[in-house]
Parts: sequence; C-alpha cells; structure tokens
Amino acid sequence: MRNEIIKLIKNEESKRDKVRYNELLRMYADETSVRQVYHYQLGYTPQKLENLIYDIKKHFYISDKDVAVFKEDDEDSPMDEKKSGVQGIVFGNGNEIKKTLDKFKELSASQKKAEETLAALKLDENPDVMEGLKLREEYPFLNDENTSTEIKALVTDKITAYKKYAAVHADILEAENDNDAEEKLYELAKSALAHFEVNQIIKKELDFYRDSEGRILGKHPSLEYLRLKQDVYDMQEVDLVKARVNSQKNIHRYDKEKKPEHVARWKYKLELIEKRLKEEFNHPLN
Repeated sequence: MRNEIIKLIKNEESKRDKVRYNELLRMYADETSVRQVYHYQLGYTPQKLENLIYDIKKHFYISDKDVAVFKEDDEDSPMDEKKSGVQGIVFGNGNEIKKTLDKFKELSASQKKAEETLAALKLDENPDVMEGLKLREEYPFLNDENTSTEIKALVTDKITAYKKYAAVHADILEAENDNDAEEKLYELAKSALAHFEVNQIIKKELDFYRDSEGRILGKHPSLEYLRLKQDVYDMQEVDLVKARVNSQKNIHRYDKEKKPEHVARWKYKLELIEKRLKEEFNHPLN
C-alpha cells in the first residue's frame, strides 16, 4: 500500500486530481480513524488534496526524498512494513491487521499464547470492533459497568449511522465523477445529511455525558426517560410537590386528547415524583 500511495503522489499527471484524491482518501481511511478522515470525506478541493497528501506522507513516514527516488518496480522494504505495522494494529483494515498479527505469531516465544491472542481479537473478521475501541478511548465511561445501557447502546447506533453516511457519501463521489443528474445527487445528498445528523445528535449526547460527568442531555429519543429521571432527582421537596400537581393535570389533559405517548411520559414522571416524596420526605400522598 505504501508504494501505491507514493506512486499516486509522484505521478501527478497520470490521473485527474479528483480521482487521485478519492483513491488516496480510500487508502488513508483504511489506516486511520473516523475523525482523521471526516473532513476529507466532505469532498474534493485542490487545497484538500494538498493537505491530504501532507497528512498521508506524515502518517506513512513518506519523505520528499522517498517520492523523488521512487521507481514503480520498487517493493516494500522490511523497514516499511515495520513502520506501518503498529498503525495497522490500531487503525488498520482487516488484511493489514491479520498480516501484522501473523507476524507477531511467528515471532512469539509461545505459539499457544499467540494463537489465543489471535483468536480473541478476531479484528480482521469484525471491523466494527476497531471503531468501538476508538470510541471507548474517546468516551472512557463506556468501560464503566455503572454506565446506563441506554448510553452504551448509542455507540452501536453511532457506528451504524456513520457507516450509512460514509456509504452514501461514496455514492455521491461516484455520481459526481460520472456526471449523473442533479436529481440523483440531490437525493443522495439528502440521505447522507440525514445519517450525518443522526451521528451528530449521538455525538452531542456522548460528549455532554462525558464533559458533564454523567449528566443527560436528552435530545436523542432513547434518552428521553433518563432525562426525565434526572430532572426529577434534581428537585427539592417543594419543587416535587408542585411537579406532582402539574403531572396529574397533564395526565388528565392528554388522556382527554387521546395522546397515549404523552400520557405515558407524564405517568412515568409522576411515579418518580411520588416515589421520592414517599421514601425521602415521608410525604403523605392523598
């Protein structure tokens, strides 16, 4: 892969810039994190191509001299493999990870231990594991057994939304290259935006939970009831009494309006309020 990249960088006249950009981005994305490639996946510009080449050269340890002396029949050297090996373990695609793990297996003093490690990781068979590991580094609370299942479930939803967005974005790039009709590009862009917005909503929830040390933002539908519980447990006794009366009124109102979802929400809040009033404040509930 390293030599393929150098060849694309060196032979500036061999392909259109947008095609070179997409090919370089594809190889870079295989070896890096979502955050590192996101900006580039929004589309080609001449400046982005220049920046992408700079980042790729830095990531793959490619110097200006390497580009200048490169010949198309060059083969990857053992040193090149060593340089890309660590990156393969952390951010690599399936084939790179398997290749690197196989090398570790050969060099291991204990073959049995190496086989057990390889069997446990199975990274080449499950690319979602890699994204999950990166998210766990970004959001350490995911490793805490006390973190609610609703928060942890957002990680899977985030990965799914991003993968759908990336897939549609790839279709957009292909459609642009093929000069497809504007109607098709519009529909693709609309779909990509929808998946991107889901991804961003979840990111805001996870960022807020991390930065506020366990508070719930509650903009995502799956966290609505957690936010309600948080709000109730923030209340003082006098606020709970007022909120109880307000909840009862709203239950009656939405029941008359035939809005069962609203009724269920206010009933849940009322149950939490009355539980706190009874258990914490020994409040008589009439």
